[in-house]
Amino acid sequence: MKREYKNYNFLNIMRFIMAIMVVSIHTVPLYSLKDTYAYDLWKTISLLAVPFFFISSGFFLGKKLNGYSEDGEKAIRSTRSKIIKFYLIYTIIYLPLTIYDYVTNGESIIHNIALFFRNLIFIGEHFNSWILWYLLSLIYGLTLLLFMYKKKVSLKKATIVGGILYLFGIISNQFVKSGGVHIYYIYKLITLTYNNGRIFNSLIYLCIGIIISKKNIKVSYKYIISFIILLIIGSFVPEALRSVLTVFESFLLFVMIINANFKNSKLSNLCKYLSEKIYYWHLYFYSLLCLIYNGNNLDHVYGFKIFIECLVLSILFSLMLYFMDSRRKVRDGTLFGE
Repeated sequence: MKREYKNYNFLNIMRFIMAIMVVSIHTVPLYSLKDTYAYDLWKTISLLAVPFFFISSGFFLGKKLNGYSEDGEKAIRSTRSKIIKFYLIYTIIYLPLTIYDYVTNGESIIHNIALFFRNLIFIGEHFNSWILWYLLSLIYGLTLLLFMYKKKVSLKKATIVGGILYLFGIISNQFVKSGGVHIYYIYKLITLTYNNGRIFNSLIYLCIGIIISKKNIKVSYKYIISFIILLIIGSFVPEALRSVLTVFESFLLFVMIINANFKNSKLSNLCKYLSEKIYYWHLYFYSLLCLIYNGNNLDHVYGFKIFIECLVLSILFSLMLYFMDSRRKVRDGTLFGE
């Protein structure tokens, strides 16, 4: 049975907050507090941002799926097509930064061309355009989901497949970080292809979003307490286990958000619009600020000051687009799934 929630106004508020968290991931506002509990807690909370967007996409996709039908296939295909389009559009938008990197990295043209297509197909990341991996992961996740949907694989089994892929991505990431001790050829194969394993992340979260859209989940204080406990635990455990806990934290957070009844629809719509623009454009402002700080290069700068500056510029730019855009409508199929 599908659950009809009261409204999605608070969900849109959280989209804005999560877009801010994405900015913080790239600017590291607590950089000066590294190796402290405050830094680890921020990192644990910030890890919820992208999974939140994955689940949101799955949730609104799930509202269009009713059993196994041609309409369901069309919904998945349509969502994937829109995401592919936006992936290519924003890859082109960030090409100036990509070209800058290739011009200054000292490598040959052939090497850089191979690197570009490796990053385009397997990683979803070029220089200072880290936001692209979210879209590429969604493309692969939706492709697998469509395949299983056509084969009438149950949602439970699809979630298990997503969980296995997610764990495989975590293991791959940890293996690469270890330097591929004792298994150099496997290490080389991973680093030459998908590298960090993030492209495997989306399927499990898409399935979680679909599950939430089908279930009548009522929030109790147990959800809040469990969420807080998991956040605290996640701040103390190693990175790999923290990534596992993120799945459960993300589920609890989204269920709590979707059950909230927030009545200010005007603020909600504004936050919905701004969140997409901030997410997709903030890295240009970050790059500009890095250039200003460094004088003649785009070496990365981290800290609270650049976080605030990047966020303010991104919000102002997004507000300018909002007032210039007569439609004031978020495009379908990117961050939001609706």
